[in-house]
Amino acid sequence: MKDSKQGGSRRAPDRKGLFALIIGVAAIVLLYLYANHLITVPGLVQLSSGPKFASAATGSQTSVVCQVISSSGNNSLDGYILEQTNNGAYQRTNNIVHIVWGANQQVSVGRNQDIQQGAIVQADGRVDAARVLHADQLSVVTNFVRLQ
Repeated sequence: MKDSKQGGSRRAPDRKGLFALIIGVAAIVLLYLYANHLITVPGLVQLSSGPKFASAATGSQTSVVCQVISSSGNNSLDGYILEQTNNGAYQRTNNIVHIVWGANQQVSVGRNQDIQQGAIVQADGRVDAARVLHADQLSVVTNFVRLQ
């Protein structure tokens, strides 16, 4: 009786291809998480310093790093402006900034509930005539900043 099987011997699956597929899927997942700010890479956050805010003209786009003194449920906070020192650390100044943002605005690094007393926040936005910063973007950078 003839063997009904056709073809040669069966080969084991190519493990290199399976390994490459797993690595590719993991890379896509990590890129998605990073792009949607669900994970961050320490050291990649670019911070601004206090002098930029102090010299900002009314209506201009600027950025400030501050340590939160108080925050309220109506999307505003007060904070001490931080200045970067020569060694890369930050130091607190006596200057206080008032920051407001939209009710539906999400924090781009960190979470909204992270904005509380003692947190370090970077806010980017426009300064009004009363020196209030209307933030377009908020980032909680507490884990990325070293205070002196």
